[in-house]
Amino acid sequence: MFPYSKPRTGQISVAEKVANTISSGGCLCIEAPTGFGKTVAVLYGVKLAGSPNTLYLVRTRNELVQPLIESLKIGLKPVFLYSKKAMCPLLRGGSIDIHDFWENCRILRKTKMCPYYVNTEELDVESVYKFIERLQNPFKIVRELSKRGYCPFYSLKKLLPLSNIIILTYPYVLNPSIREAFFSEEEISNYVVAVDEAHSLLSIADIVEQRVSRIRIERSINEIRKYSPQSTLLIDRLYHLLDFIDKASVDKRLRHVDKDFLRNLLGTPDTWFDLVDDIRIHKVKEYGYRDVVSIRVYCLPIAYLVWSLYSRYEPFIYQQNDLRYIVSKPIDQSIIVKPVFDKASSIILFSGTLPDPSYYSDVLGIDKPIEYIDVEDVYGPVFPIENRVLVIATYVSSKYSVRSRHIYKLYADMIQYTFNHLDHGIMLTVYPSYDFMKCILEYMDLDKVFIEERSTRINDVIDYCTNRKKCLVNAVAGGKLCEGIEIVDKKGRSLIKVVFIAGVPYPQPDDYVELSLKQLSLKIGRDGAWKHLYIDTAVTRTKQAIGRAVRGPSDQAVYILADNRFMDPRILKRIGLRINKIVRSRAEYMRVVKVLLREFLV
Repeated sequence: MFPYSKPRTGQISVAEKVANTISSGGCLCIEAPTGFGKTVAVLYGVKLAGSPNTLYLVRTRNELVQPLIESLKIGLKPVFLYSKKAMCPLLRGGSIDIHDFWENCRILRKTKMCPYYVNTEELDVESVYKFIERLQNPFKIVRELSKRGYCPFYSLKKLLPLSNIIILTYPYVLNPSIREAFFSEEEISNYVVAVDEAHSLLSIADIVEQRVSRIRIERSINEIRKYSPQSTLLIDRLYHLLDFIDKASVDKRLRHVDKDFLRNLLGTPDTWFDLVDDIRIHKVKEYGYRDVVSIRVYCLPIAYLVWSLYSRYEPFIYQQNDLRYIVSKPIDQSIIVKPVFDKASSIILFSGTLPDPSYYSDVLGIDKPIEYIDVEDVYGPVFPIENRVLVIATYVSSKYSVRSRHIYKLYADMIQYTFNHLDHGIMLTVYPSYDFMKCILEYMDLDKVFIEERSTRINDVIDYCTNRKKCLVNAVAGGKLCEGIEIVDKKGRSLIKVVFIAGVPYPQPDDYVELSLKQLSLKIGRDGAWKHLYIDTAVTRTKQAIGRAVRGPSDQAVYILADNRFMDPRILKRIGLRINKIVRSRAEYMRVVKVLLREFLV
């Protein structure tokens, strides 16, 4: 039975489509906004299909909670895993590299020096299920297992063969180096793969990229000198790499580096991985087994960087906050997910902001028959459409060719005017990039203003906005705030009243985007490639941003899209909102906004 007495409109039909897709071995794309109940609809569909083994993938550990609760209500048998490092009771929040942690953990298990792991070997799996059924919260379950002296990760891992819903964060399935430790290609064929927040697949290359900073290279040189002084050739290689990094002309954008040049400079991956093993052995002897879990080998990311140079990755250089980096990532994103999606028995992709469904076949290479359903198109709006007002301002643009002090001042004036006339609540202003945001903020009064930085956490924003009558939050499209922020009052009503998007959030042009465009153009032509890499990205980021405001049936919001390029029919159609007003001048904008904020928002 459905776990709630009164399903929302369309939930049962969507669940039946999920069940049909599972039976037919296809791919179902479900676009539904917050409030529809995507999680329970998908899981109930799994139940209707006979409860086949399902890998339910979530983007962040916080997103584990809901599917775990709903699975238990429906009568499925769930288990979950998130970052092994974050679950470790020995490490307790240490900041070592994830690959370092996995290797340190292996040593402790092999030598039986980890008491939590030793205790877990005797733990009965039914006892673990009792923890899950009683606590129904991933973090409470992990704490309880740790408190009782068991390794949470390996306690829960015991349940993988016995569970029909395995709830995992993305890397366990979508990062090949981690997936291979859990599932063979043949084993994947025994699972349905369900991907929550599937719009995140647009940037899936980010979870497999290999990155090394200049500081890391310097520390690696010192490490080799201390623990492997005979490796003079590798030390010389790193000095040459530093020399290249220092002389390169770089900025914040990714600049392509010749792969053969780096291969010749750094050598082969086996040499580096052998060095890493040698250094780790020396450090274990130096620190002792008690401190093994926190041992860091600075050369390890360099070894993975070199490995990537012999894979289907491309290297780039860039600078951020005066620190220079080499990063390597795949241009063809299908190489990451296609092995999983090809083998999976069926695929369920769902989000409030899916790209055009052809993205999944054209870019990610999904070969299965794809069915797409937009819940609001089929079953009507989840929340009243009269609670949302959309204004497009066409007298400004963030287009590179028109950027100037004049444009920055125009945007600053619009944002400041709008915020000044907002009586209460939060105004979320979203920019295409950090640089564009910085240029506009130079012309604004920064009182009662929160500015997102790369290190910003969602709780930082919530803490800032708490107990303020109103505040202006400045964020970057595609960043953490636009992806996951939800600020509500004690009654669960959204406090975000205005979403102002300062420019179409296309990807910022750099060598990575250009190479991706060229590579995809070879498959589907330049027009199709441009649509997927630019239009799909811009639309998804826009819908993610405006989706932060209306989270319930009583929420009201004003959306302001400030860029004449939002009038592009390809963008308007995919945004899917009714335009209430198009303003073509500053004077008209001021009149419209003043009335809206005074009379519409209550």
